[in-house]
Amino acid sequence: MIASFFAELAGHFGRHESVYFPLLSILLGVLCIGLAWWVSSRLARHLPSSLACLRSRPAGLVLGLICLVWSAHHACVMLEGNLDRFHGYVWMAVPIVAVLSWFFLDFLFARAAGGFFILCANVLIYGAFVHDIPWRPWYSAVCLALGVLGLLAVGAPWRIRDLLQAAAKRSAWAKGSAALLVIFAVTLTALPLLARR
Repeated sequence: MIASFFAELAGHFGRHESVYFPLLSILLGVLCIGLAWWVSSRLARHLPSSLACLRSRPAGLVLGLICLVWSAHHACVMLEGNLDRFHGYVWMAVPIVAVLSWFFLDFLFARAAGGFFILCANVLIYGAFVHDIPWRPWYSAVCLALGVLGLLAVGAPWRIRDLLQAAAKRSAWAKGSAALLVIFAVTLTALPLLARR
């Protein structure tokens, strides 16, 4: 039943991809703007709370569940033919992994956010080619950079903590990071609106 619900949901997204692709891209762009504002004007004064946010278990669990469901859908797409009998096991693994993550993973929100960036980068790079947006190589490079940042957050979230600490101590790093995030945000929000199909 759960598998059929998510299969229907995926079919809905597939049928309306021309709407969801720019929406997801704009959402990621707005997120980049928010991060740029936080890094440039708030990080130095609120460093302890920012570092604590990276370890937040409740926020990490909510975002992590979204990422796990999204990943389970992709796993079920790959398990086709005779392997479709494993779909139920994939969906059963979602709550099990969520509970284990709560108890055994540190930096839960940082890791979940990294997973979200990876999944978004995957979908957006694919969507950029499907919808033939202009400046596609640059758009794909921006998505790839965010995906690599996501990989860093998943695999070594303490490096994200170190980057935040460095940006809080050096205003040049904070301003440079904010400027880069603004460039990413403009790319993510503007180019999908110029899609040629």
